[in-house]
Amino acid sequence: MAEPLELRYGLDSFRSDWRHCALGSDFLAATAFTTPYAKQVASTAINELLEIAFRLGAKGSKSWVQVRIDGSGPLQLALDLPLRAAHQAEIEADLARVAAEGARTLYDERLGSDNPGALFGAWYLVVDFDAEVQVELRKGTLVLRATVPLRRSKT
Repeated sequence: MAEPLELRYGLDSFRSDWRHCALGSDFLAATAFTTPYAKQVASTAINELLEIAFRLGAKGSKSWVQVRIDGSGPLQLALDLPLRAAHQAEIEADLARVAAEGARTLYDERLGSDNPGALFGAWYLVVDFDAEVQVELRKGTLVLRATVPLRRSKT
């Protein structure tokens, strides 16, 4: 079996154009996976993480995203992102609601909204792809970790 591939890159120049989200995620998925389902899931998951970074990141901050690809297991995603102060309260409120009511409740409520919230992509991964997502705030930094299965659920 091949060694896992781990990519880690800074996001400062990435934030210059929203299209980089789709282009970067499609490229990574197309080059790392062979099955159409794994490519689609990986591209979607990476894109959602990059869009969160694009929406929330403070310009000039030291932020990074990490993608770990292991052909035998799920996709591992990590994002450490210094937040703009304006987003702190929104993130705290979302985390409290998810803890109390679950990701599905927040996802269903905001689906189709013009402003679904900064972390909508994380809740989308939980609901539609059975991802395990951990989100926390640490001293003004959003710390997000996601594990996304690349095989269809048997249920």
